[in-house]
Amino acid sequence: MASSVRLIGFGVGVAMLMTAAAAHAATQKSVVPPGAVPVPPRELKQIYDNKTWQWQVGGGRFSEANRSFVAWSSTDGVDTYGTGHWELTNSGKLCMVATWKTKETSGKNRTCFRHLKVGDTIYQKREPKGKWYVFKSGNPWSKDEYSKLIDEDTVSVQALRIQTRIAAK
Repeated sequence: MASSVRLIGFGVGVAMLMTAAAAHAATQKSVVPPGAVPVPPRELKQIYDNKTWQWQVGGGRFSEANRSFVAWSSTDGVDTYGTGHWELTNSGKLCMVATWKTKETSGKNRTCFRHLKVGDTIYQKREPKGKWYVFKSGNPWSKDEYSKLIDEDTVSVQALRIQTRIAAK
């Protein structure tokens, strides 16, 4: 039970890492203008397919094949990796469903981000209680969270290293 609680807390910590850069944007009090519509699944697929989302410590890889998802992170010296899949909805949600493992425990976690669009600007928030921020500006710039999505897979090798280390203990 205690390890399940730690893992849930850890999953929340990983989700917080994913939005750390968004915290700066949130302090700018970005609000979604009237007329915003959900980003269609095909557009979200173009944004995330075969991309790595770089986090403050770690990242997540969205593979096109079977929409598989692999990620790693480290918090307070505790390494973790997650494997699973990603989903898109008609309401503009991207959800990462993964089993996260540390050397002591494992458990499932589902983290979703909602995307709304006005013109060429995409807004994002973590569901259910996150704050809206500009994810991708009409003229993207380096402070957009979107700029942390890169083509290179910087995640899979490190996730495998962590998995191997955990399995050896």
